[in-house]
Amino acid sequence: MLAPMASSDSALRAAHRRTAHRIAFTIHAVVYVMVFLLLSVLFLPAAIIVALAWGIGLAIHGTVAIFAMGLRDRWIAEELAREVPAAIADERRHAGVEHQRDVERLAASLAHDIRNPIAAAKSLVRQIGEDPRAESTPEYARVAEAELDRVEVSIAHLLRFAREEPVQLVDVRLRDVVASAIDVTRERTSGVRVASDVPDLAVRADPEALRRALANLLTNAADAAREVDEDRREVRVQGGASLDGAAAWIRIEDRGPGIAPELRARLFEPWVTGKDAGTGLGLGIARKICAAHGGSLHVEKTSADGTSMLVTLPMGMS
Repeated sequence: MLAPMASSDSALRAAHRRTAHRIAFTIHAVVYVMVFLLLSVLFLPAAIIVALAWGIGLAIHGTVAIFAMGLRDRWIAEELAREVPAAIADERRHAGVEHQRDVERLAASLAHDIRNPIAAAKSLVRQIGEDPRAESTPEYARVAEAELDRVEVSIAHLLRFAREEPVQLVDVRLRDVVASAIDVTRERTSGVRVASDVPDLAVRADPEALRRALANLLTNAADAAREVDEDRREVRVQGGASLDGAAAWIRIEDRGPGIAPELRARLFEPWVTGKDAGTGLGLGIARKICAAHGGSLHVEKTSADGTSMLVTLPMGMS
């Protein structure tokens, strides 16, 4: 039974990846068309150059997302039919369908979410085109760029959430990964004191993926800290090992106002966020990364005195 189970897991992961690739390509193509139309309003020759250059990448993306994986898709179906017992196949296929539906709902939400910033940017670019030398042109250009940045961030987060990204687990030093996450978020945590007390433990982790998850938590904590008086604008990072020595933990704690009651139960759901310009996908991605490590991420506590998030990871070799 172990061999069919392994085959089922591998085949369904590949099917999930193909679905995510197709959705990603569709989003990529829609954004490509929207950006081309937007640029063509301002300066058609530049729009044509961008379209040609970007079009090469889009064509490659489409080839990989839709055609190159077709043979693998057929092989997956054959393997499932031949080797996996019907009950197991149905159960796991159902999980795959649910995952696909989640991603489709996210894509639909994204399409709705980016409509307003694209419309705003288009209107601003049109006004710039009508009178490029107007005093308001620099401000219009700045706002249009900010609106398109919002679109870019939303798309990047959705693609990362949708992708099945395998982690490469190796023995790494917990203190080093935490220090790296603090370093890469230094600009985004500016104005907030970040204190770290993490022991030199070995954990089994993908250092790049874990750093992304911790960076998201640090940024969220810093954002919360900025909402209170300056003397409380602090984020504390602590670490340690479980009593049985099987797991390591990382606590990221802020002294902000806490999580609003209406958000607590849905905190890890996509598009649920307390930030004006947030996508709500960051915490979902961070939890997904922790789960891929065989660990977890949850809210340890939250109150008017602050919030602490707790990450657990399997221990590595000493």
